[in-house]
Amino acid sequence: SVGHMNMELFKGIIDEMPLGANPCWLHLFGEPLLNPHLFEQIRYAKSKKKNKVGISTNATLLDTEKSEALLSSGLDCLMIAIDGATKSVYERIRKSNHYQFESVTANVAEFLKLRKLRGSSKLKVILSIIQMEETKSELKVFEQYWKSRGAEKVLFKPRRAARIPRSDSRR
Repeated sequence: SVGHMNMELFKGIIDEMPLGANPCWLHLFGEPLLNPHLFEQIRYAKSKKKNKVGISTNATLLDTEKSEALLSSGLDCLMIAIDGATKSVYERIRKSNHYQFESVTANVAEFLKLRKLRGSSKLKVILSIIQMEETKSELKVFEQYWKSRGAEKVLFKPRRAARIPRSDSRR
């Protein structure tokens, strides 16, 4: 079933989870910033385990309030997936009235700025873009742009590993 995991079940899973070197990613598919318990879940996972905790977002909901909450949560890794380095490519791939290139990139730039102002270097930020015909000419520009703004790493993900929504749903 699709939905948000309740805190009791989440705590049970975290309590039983073995310690390890691999990060605990608090999402599968969908947008974790839609989860009303996300920040509480991050704090709980960090309080119970030594594992690193990460999430991946498409940054459509990464406003100032959520950025501040993420920066205060103890999160170790934030992966931000953007589907293009230019408006035309991003909006051709995303094909949604809800996703606009300018607002998504502004959200990410603001997050990186807030992180720098807070001195939150513990939280690593990775930007990702899907390698496909539409983006192949933009990969280096994308990498240079986001690294110059503070991203530690830029990933070029193969298309087969990616799942791009083709509808107006705000997953």
